Amino acid sequence: MRAILATIVLAVAFACVSAESQSPAASRSPAFESARAFDHLKQLVAIGPRPAGSPGAQKTRDYIKQQLASLGIAVTEQPFDAQTAIGTVKMVNVRGTIPGPGSGRLIIAGHYDTKLFKEFTFVGANDAGSSTAFLIELARVLKDRKNALTI
Repeated sequence: MRAILATIVLAVAFACVSAESQSPAASRSPAFESARAFDHLKQLVAIGPRPAGSPGAQKTRDYIKQQLASLGIAVTEQPFDAQTAIGTVKMVNVRGTIPGPGSGRLIIAGHYDTKLFKEFTFVGANDAGSSTAFLIELARVLKDRKNALTI
């Protein structure tokens, strides 16, 4: 399921960047910088394990919100309780909104938490870290474009 989500996210991002590169304004739009995304990944991994409801998840949320806010992107939190195999866990969605002119919306989503393992330390470089870093960098690329939809 996560592989499918990652494929969809990458396809949407590629379509957005490809469409932009065909317009005259493309030269004014920032390019996706893998080094920036990798820097975000290093910061996320340095936080350590980030299971939902943990202090690590809170630090990750704070990092994501700070990065998006520094780009001028409106950020909101959507807290909720989830019933899981280990009981009720407090979870929080982080939503960044880039306004577009129409009423339509394009949702690009991922998760930032890591799996909970008690036997070893799981820092989630690939499972949530890389997709979160990708989404932060994608937000930087999309924020100043003339997007047809609110993202």
